[in-house]
Amino acid sequence: AESDVNHFSKALEEDIPELSARCEQQSRVLKEPLFGDSTKMGKEERQEVLAKLTELEENVKKAGADAERFMRYQDVLRMEVTPFEDIDELKQDFKLRADLWRGMETWEGLSESWNATQFTTIEVEDINKKVAEYNKIAVKSQKAMEGNEVPIIWGAAVVQFKNTLPVVVALRNKALKDRHWAMITEMIGQELNLEADDFTLGALLEMGVDKHMEAIQEVSGKATAEL
Repeated sequence: AESDVNHFSKALEEDIPELSARCEQQSRVLKEPLFGDSTKMGKEERQEVLAKLTELEENVKKAGADAERFMRYQDVLRMEVTPFEDIDELKQDFKLRADLWRGMETWEGLSESWNATQFTTIEVEDINKKVAEYNKIAVKSQKAMEGNEVPIIWGAAVVQFKNTLPVVVALRNKALKDRHWAMITEMIGQELNLEADDFTLGALLEMGVDKHMEAIQEVSGKATAEL
């Protein structure tokens, strides 16, 4: 039994540094400029980054599984258990980049579908929940990846969406009268035909109504108060 213990101990002495070297190599890959390259944010260009993440994911998972296995062995052999902080850091770094780039990929599909929705059929509550989810990823990425402009650019697009949805609610207010509509038209700089087939969420976004969100909400609030 003692020879088994010695055998395992010796194997671990070789395996642990090998795992640390692998972890260091993968950490270097995650710090490559590719993951902060704003020219890769387009639909086609993004595929290169996503493919790299898929390739890395297997290595990161294996490193995590190996670390857990080695810790179990050390515990059984009554050896000092290695904390493997470098593996924890690797997993966090990977998750940050994967959440950001995969989040952008999913967001694009969802926002394309929402943009094509006619104004009167926009499901504000459902969209709001999803937008909050992606906004959280963007904000977290901005804080954790300082100097990386990718989450800043993407985050701005998510925020524009976030600030357009309250405008949808305000414009649907049945209390709005002609005088209120005249004020809103003056703000936006164009007439709105809410029933028109081509009056979609995407059309509202293009008008930049998010910049007038508070003012439009105020007009809508006054209309309700005047009832």
